[in-house]
Amino acid sequence: YGWSTVAASGFACAPGTGLAVTVAPGSLLAPGVVDASAYGTLAAVSSALVRQYASRDPITLAVPGAGATYTVYVTPATVDTDDTVLPFYNAADPSVTYAGADNSGKTAPTVRQDMAQTGIGASVPDGAYPLWTITVPAGATSITADMIAQAAGAPFYDTIPQLQAAKQDALGFTPVQQGGGDSQTTDKLYIGNASDIDGILRYRVGTTDRGPLISGQYGAVSANGDVPVYAQYWSTNGRPMVGYGETGAVIQWQPIATYADVQGVQANLTSAVAAQANENSSLQSQIDGCVTGTTTDNVAVTNLQMFYYTGEDNSTAYMQVETPSGLVSIPTVGNVSAQVGTVQANLTSAVAAQANE
Repeated sequence: YGWSTVAASGFACAPGTGLAVTVAPGSLLAPGVVDASAYGTLAAVSSALVRQYASRDPITLAVPGAGATYTVYVTPATVDTDDTVLPFYNAADPSVTYAGADNSGKTAPTVRQDMAQTGIGASVPDGAYPLWTITVPAGATSITADMIAQAAGAPFYDTIPQLQAAKQDALGFTPVQQGGGDSQTTDKLYIGNASDIDGILRYRVGTTDRGPLISGQYGAVSANGDVPVYAQYWSTNGRPMVGYGETGAVIQWQPIATYADVQGVQANLTSAVAAQANENSSLQSQIDGCVTGTTTDNVAVTNLQMFYYTGEDNSTAYMQVETPSGLVSIPTVGNVSAQVGTVQANLTSAVAAQANE
């Protein structure tokens, strides 16, 4: 406690019968002079020591009255007690005995003890220490528990068992077990603000620095390889961002696609596939029209299956078509090769346009 600290223990205060309170046994640690006065042949000594003053039995204190506030206090006192007639002898003739000093027959104390004397009053006397405040309403005829409160400045301290139970409260936070769980090592874990990048948490396991808290090590962490991920944030434009980079370097921020982004791409792809299917169907129809279709007067004709070209020169050349009924020769006029070349050029252009689509 320290040599000058005053500390009270016990002294619980409870309502008594009527306007009275009962103070339980207790003790008071306080500095004091052990032998302020001589004791027998022992001279007085003025040195102050930490002393324990005790109140061994419950004490009932009468509350002076209603309509006022009173203080229960304790006063440390050194008391000489247990007086008795002590035997003495004549120093000049030891065979002569005396009853009391100088054969006076007077009693003398045999015990010097430190006592904690409790009292109650409207104020605290000098040398006393406040313990409890008793606030008695006007007209009250008995004391209740709600009238009793610990006095301001009361020297009550927690006991050692109470201190042990209250260690968590004094710590100010709830500690977390570091390691030792299932599939965990027992290494000590360090977590703190990164000294190279403010606002980023780094962690260390045992003696090994593991980098930022959000990312561990994958592969080779180097300038040319994998780098740690420091943090993830949701930007003001509604885009998730991931921060990465070498230790001590400026963090690089990269946007991350959201589920809505993926849905949008999927919708665009579905639309593109459907549009491509329509284009393919239209092109197929056009190609089919190069071989067959309807006459100018809208009379349906039989689908042609294939064209043939016979003859090695234009003078004897003619075309044949293969129909479901067989080959049919078609006389030609002019340069058939040129006509076919034109069709080929158109087809090549159509294929290129389709590729672009």
